[in-house]
Amino acid sequence: MNINKPLILSVDDRIECQKLIQLCLADDYRLATASSLKEVAAQIQQTWPDLVLMDINLPDGSGYEASQTIRELSPNTPPILYVSALTSLEDRLEAYRFGATDYLTKPIDPKELKAKVAVILEQQSKVTSLTEQVKTASETAFTAMVNSGEQGSLLTYTLDTFHCQTPEQLAKTSFILLSGFGLQASLRCELLPDTQFFSSGNIISPLEQQLLENASESRRIISKGNRSLFNEGRATLLIKNMPIEDEALYGRLKDHVALICKIVNARLNTLELEYQAQQKRQQGASHAVDLVKSEMSALDTNVLQVEAKLRHLMDDLLMFYEEELLSLGLTDEQENRLLNPLSRTKEQLGDVFDITEAIEQNTLTIEQAILRMSETC
Repeated sequence: MNINKPLILSVDDRIECQKLIQLCLADDYRLATASSLKEVAAQIQQTWPDLVLMDINLPDGSGYEASQTIRELSPNTPPILYVSALTSLEDRLEAYRFGATDYLTKPIDPKELKAKVAVILEQQSKVTSLTEQVKTASETAFTAMVNSGEQGSLLTYTLDTFHCQTPEQLAKTSFILLSGFGLQASLRCELLPDTQFFSSGNIISPLEQQLLENASESRRIISKGNRSLFNEGRATLLIKNMPIEDEALYGRLKDHVALICKIVNARLNTLELEYQAQQKRQQGASHAVDLVKSEMSALDTNVLQVEAKLRHLMDDLLMFYEEELLSLGLTDEQENRLLNPLSRTKEQLGDVFDITEAIEQNTLTIEQAILRMSETC
């Protein structure tokens, strides 16, 4: 017996009808028979036919009841071809009401029987094929929708990491995304001068930390059961509950987590470059402050030296004039006329010295401002 041939269940209590159906169809189909409602239920529970040939009048009920029994056993009712001596329009409508695919009147015409069976089975094959196609298309569409949502989450996550300035912020952002995928994780972040460890459960065990440290020197992805390690330079992710029972979901999430690890590593590299640049800026600013302080100190010294030199010169000049005037025998009025301009000049030099003190204060203010600026770099 070829099990690939369609199976037909013939329901009829008349032996001669069963023999005729057997004679017409046995070469092309597998056949099973039933002669009562009880036998129909037993046959349906034992094997599911591709087509049912249903007589209406049975010894313990009707073909309509048999159709109802078949429908109750499974929602995927096989096509039913009613074969009956009843020929009225009402009988045909009643058969249609109980799910008939077609109707054949007795006495049976072998050619008509073969033709109707072939047409029904061909149509059923097309329906089955279309149903499978719709199912596949629906599953594909659903998967595409899920993937689209996951890809959108990954894009949002990537943009969010641009705003993370510390490993703590990066870990928190990563755990939020992974939680959305139903994943629990631990994370290693290497950012000089320290390596930090984080867990979505807030507490990281010594074993998890050891696994993350060891994995940083191993190959990129290591899986053992539902635990997987993903390593990418400065970042290592340990996933504790990969969905290994769902192959499609597991493969998709494995790709997502590998991408997340790459994104974390890229952000850590950027933070490291920013840290190094900040260090250089601070070193440059510190050097600039030292240079300015040195130059300001030299300027202060020079200003004080000029002030002292001017005072000394002015005092020498006044003393010289006073001594010379005494030897000339001038009157007091004449001496005053000569010394008064010098005295006024000395007073004006005092104003100049006040300006040098202001310059000294200004240099101190500038020095302090540069120092504060260097501390914020």
